[in-house]
Amino acid sequence: MKSALNLRAGTGAENFTDHLRLLDDEPPSFPNPETAHVAVIGLGYVGLPLAVGFSANSRAIGFEINVQKVEELRGGVDMTGEVTPQELKGADIEFTTDPHQLSNADVIVVCVPTPVNSHNRPDYSPLLAASRTIGSHIRRGTVVVFESTVDPGTTEDKCLPIIEQVSGFKEGIEFFLGYSPERINPADPTRKLPDIKKIVAGSTPAVADFLEKLYSRVVKAGLFKASSIRVAEAAKILENTQRDVNIALMNQMMALFDKMGIQASDVIAAAGSKWNFHHYRPGLVGGHCIAVDPYYLVDAGRRLGLPWTWSLPRVPSTSRRRSSWSRNSKRCSPRGSKACMASRCSYWAGASRKTAPTPATPRPFR
Repeated sequence: MKSALNLRAGTGAENFTDHLRLLDDEPPSFPNPETAHVAVIGLGYVGLPLAVGFSANSRAIGFEINVQKVEELRGGVDMTGEVTPQELKGADIEFTTDPHQLSNADVIVVCVPTPVNSHNRPDYSPLLAASRTIGSHIRRGTVVVFESTVDPGTTEDKCLPIIEQVSGFKEGIEFFLGYSPERINPADPTRKLPDIKKIVAGSTPAVADFLEKLYSRVVKAGLFKASSIRVAEAAKILENTQRDVNIALMNQMMALFDKMGIQASDVIAAAGSKWNFHHYRPGLVGGHCIAVDPYYLVDAGRRLGLPWTWSLPRVPSTSRRRSSWSRNSKRCSPRGSKACMASRCSYWAGASRKTAPTPATPRPFR
């Protein structure tokens, strides 16, 4: 310690304390990825399957601010339908509304919604609130992972500073930061959490390596290590935006072909004979995220000076006869219901059971 005193002679008291802390305290090691206790914040269609999956190796913590949802889960009821009663009954999870329980976790995974406001501007409030909760209860050595879909830079520029400020910890010294965008396909029994390849990224390669081992507990389809957290964030929002734009294009084409008296399905079949044609079909865009995420991308572009906008021209109504073959969701049946096609709208069967918003009418970006 004497050498440390001589080394820092003449420095300010505050800087000296910081340097002394670095010399005295070695950075904590990562928890064992095979047995780490995982806490999941947000128990919707994304968070609950994760909590159930991680509970197979060690007791998991499921934190949720919705008291009614916690009571339902404790009673073995999942209103999202993503987890069966048998899976829920067999899971070793402590469902709680008490944020103090987060201090018992080795890993905290954030799965909260990222909606837009009435002007289609990003609403980061659930994400920032979760960050403040983590900062208040995080313990040294914890790995914090965000799964919510956001524009690139959000995790490190918005969430991380809050955790550091509230906790007094420094990332990379007292805790670690990662990102792994959710890819859950709601209401699809053929593609569950273990069946969908997942992206992982960390603030350092060591964090990414840890997350690769951690998520291999619940994902069997493979992991892809992105080069940075920003790359992982951008990849997820690009996936959703690409699908949104292409389905909107097909809806526009369907309206044109319908006016021309051409069967759109025949056109797609013919065009699909070329090897590099992408088989998008007209229909309703499923889920809350695809209808929302492009606004996060547009907002990020505008902040960087790009003259971006998100144009949503409406397509004339189309008959139920045509909507029957143009569906993108097996759960969306035109039989016995009214249907209309727009250039872009969001459909989600049982949307009232979800925690995230489901805008059904296209609105301009202001």
